Amino acid sequence: MDPSINTVLGAILGVCLAGPITFHYSKRLIHQSHKNMIEAFKRQDFNKAAAQFRNAFLGEILYLRYNVRIKGTATSNRVGGFLRPAIFKHMEALTRFEPFLSIGERQRMYRAWDEYRHPEGTPQDEDKERDFSFVGYMSIEDTKGTEEAKKIALQKIVTVHGVN
Repeated sequence: MDPSINTVLGAILGVCLAGPITFHYSKRLIHQSHKNMIEAFKRQDFNKAAAQFRNAFLGEILYLRYNVRIKGTATSNRVGGFLRPAIFKHMEALTRFEPFLSIGERQRMYRAWDEYRHPEGTPQDEDKERDFSFVGYMSIEDTKGTEEAKKIALQKIVTVHGVN
C-alpha cells in the first residue's frame, strides 16, 4: 500500500476516534464549569445574606459590648428596652438568611432566637411569647445588674450568629 494512503487513512481514523472523544470530554468540562459557576453564585449569595444577617445586629452588639450607640438604635438605658425596637430588624434579617440554612440549622437558630428573646425561658402562652420579648432582660437587670444583663444578651446574640 502506498505510504500516502496509509497516512490519509490514519488521519481519517484519528479524526473519527478523536472527534467523539474530544466532544465528550469538552461537554463534561463545560458541564463541570457550569456547576462550579452555579456553586460560586450560591456561595456568593450565602456570604451576602450572612453578612446582612450579622450586620442587622451590629448596633446592638456595639452597645452591649462597648456601650457605644450608633444612629438608628434605641435610646433606652434598660437592656430590654434597648433591644425591643430592633426585634423587627432582627426578624427580617433572620427570615432573609433562613433559606440558606439546612433544616437542622434552622431549628437550632430558632431555638437560639427564642432564648435571645426570652432569656428566662420561653412563655407557654403564645401572646406572652409574642408580646413580651426581651422583658426577661429587665428582670435580670433588676436582680443582677445592667452589666450582667448586657453580658447575657450579647451571649445570646453570639449564639444566634454561631448557629449558622
